[in-house]
Amino acid sequence: MQPNSVLLSLPYFGPISWYSEFIQADEIAIEACENFQKQSFRNRTYIVDPNRVLPLVVPIVHQPGNSRQRYSEVKISYAANWQKDHWKALESSYRSSPYFEFYEDFFRPLFQHAEFELLMEFNKKTHATIVQLLDLADKTVSWTQSYASEFVGKDLREVIHPKKSFGLDMKPSYHQVFSPENSLHPNISVLDLLFNVGPQARQILLGFS
Repeated sequence: MQPNSVLLSLPYFGPISWYSEFIQADEIAIEACENFQKQSFRNRTYIVDPNRVLPLVVPIVHQPGNSRQRYSEVKISYAANWQKDHWKALESSYRSSPYFEFYEDFFRPLFQHAEFELLMEFNKKTHATIVQLLDLADKTVSWTQSYASEFVGKDLREVIHPKKSFGLDMKPSYHQVFSPENSLHPNISVLDLLFNVGPQARQILLGFS
């Protein structure tokens, strides 16, 4: 039987669809040598507030012209206090959820200091926090040493994308603070799952197909 191998791009607090693939894979590779893709999960995540699905976008330092940047070289912009805005949005959306107070001390420090120059390094830290809370330290992850032009397995680098339909058939079966119509949105961040169901998040992710 062939192992379930996946190739993923590193997101900013990735969607449930990303983490369901991550947790169910036998072999995981994360692309470390790709070009940065605008309007992707690499610098945005989606949460649910009382009225809508809300995007949270990490601003980046844009290069002059239209030249492409390596994702690993993209710098975070601190011209505006986006960290304060993101944390305020998370508090507003999830303060009344069952597990926000349980997890907030793990996440708050990520939004208090401008200590990360590079977007990829920041995303590695956010991902490591999720791995810790979901108890996924047993997963073996490799990072590409050059751009993977070919991959034997599921190449999901451009498939899990805010503008594509991957995950539309997923039916999140967990109680949320806000309206059920929002709960079926495939791009909702794994943060939504954690804040609403806490320790059950791992088992729910294993149940998605």
